Amino acid sequence: MSAAANRPVAFYGWHGIVEAWNFASKYAGKSGHLATLPEIVELRLGAEPGTNDSPWENWYTSTSAEYVGVGMDGRIKIIVAHGVGPMSTIDGIKAAYKWEWGDKTRCNNGGRISAQEFLSLEAGKYGRVRHVIPNDLIGQHERVIRMIDIAPVNVLDFQDYLDATGLTDGFNVFYRYLSTPDALRDPLIRMRLGSNAYRYLMKHERIAKDFHAKERPNDEYRQSEGLDDRDHPYITRVESSPNCTYTVRSNTTDGRTEEPRIPEEGYALAHLLNIEQFMRMHTAELGVMLATSPGVYEWFNGAKFVAVPPGATLKQGVLMSPRPDRAIRANWEHFMQAAEDDHTPVVPFLLEQSHGEWFTRYTRASPHEQSGDDRDVEFHVRSVEQVGDDGHFTTDEMFALRYNLTQVRAIMPREANAYEIVDHSPKGRDGLTTVWVRFYIADVDTSRRLPRTAEVARNYDRLMEVFVR
Repeated sequence: MSAAANRPVAFYGWHGIVEAWNFASKYAGKSGHLATLPEIVELRLGAEPGTNDSPWENWYTSTSAEYVGVGMDGRIKIIVAHGVGPMSTIDGIKAAYKWEWGDKTRCNNGGRISAQEFLSLEAGKYGRVRHVIPNDLIGQHERVIRMIDIAPVNVLDFQDYLDATGLTDGFNVFYRYLSTPDALRDPLIRMRLGSNAYRYLMKHERIAKDFHAKERPNDEYRQSEGLDDRDHPYITRVESSPNCTYTVRSNTTDGRTEEPRIPEEGYALAHLLNIEQFMRMHTAELGVMLATSPGVYEWFNGAKFVAVPPGATLKQGVLMSPRPDRAIRANWEHFMQAAEDDHTPVVPFLLEQSHGEWFTRYTRASPHEQSGDDRDVEFHVRSVEQVGDDGHFTTDEMFALRYNLTQVRAIMPREANAYEIVDHSPKGRDGLTTVWVRFYIADVDTSRRLPRTAEVARNYDRLMEVFVR
């Protein structure tokens, strides 16, 4: 393995959460682990935004999990567990989310654990437990307590939480944006972020204030002028699962209110926790903000785990594992393999230039029908010579660029055997898109070909051969 082996590395699952977990676990090794949400917070505390590889500019899935169920006292509780508990292994994760992916009726949403597992969490079977009370966060003179100990397992009474945070201006606690002072008083967001929540939220606020001061995005809108000058900009929110909500509406004498959702008998809600990258959010009431929020992972979401091998420290920052499509193009000689003797390419070739080299794309799935181009590169091109003038044709594609190769052949110079798409217009009022193409005589090496992106994406060893190469 490369010299980067002692650095934390983020692994995206091109084919789902199981692949992301398996790749990250293999990199971390038996003595390593995958990062919890508080550890991702630590990564961000040691970094600044503004670059593509910054942890502020990337989203992550964590090994922290959140559960909602009936506690030992018969009241609904929220439990946040970091790196321990029923969902601390991939088998546990698959078992919890089987509630959704294993439901042939497609009526079940979210994850579930058994009610007994929930009680075991609360009782300390999986690790030290802290019972968090909303008033724990407020000290003398209504000042926020900066440092609170977040345990491996943290329990919050759901109704106490709603009573303390409640419904404000019609916005449920899980849907309204928070400024730093609001977030610091919110026990659930601090349970999710961990013991460094104060430092993290203060740093987020500083970055957001710099953003508002330099870019002044709200000056573009008359209704939000002046909002960039707030002492405490809105920066985050406590999100629940959109398809498995934590609360339900109830009608009372005081009007419609929110109350804790009671899970199905014998079960508790169960989800991993994730965190968003920096995003420019815009609401009518609050204007433009620079936000990132800890949230609830749903089974159909993308997954990206941070592997922490033995000896690695989070202060070193996080690297991104190679993207298979980019790795193939950047290391094409390494990935080349002999082509089958009976393989007959479809002409004209569609060309792509990448990393200073020319390649052909794989033959489209339907070369004789209107269809989209394949995104994978197949053959290396030794040389190209442009011939003729650029041409164009129109197509009535809907959402992606779709056309028929006969349209290219109809305007192609006789000596050309390849083309490049140089531009295309948006759909016009007549429903047509104009596509401009350039033609070449290409010397294509058809004796060797590159593997499909999906093939490399599924092969950890092959992909990591070119990591920091």
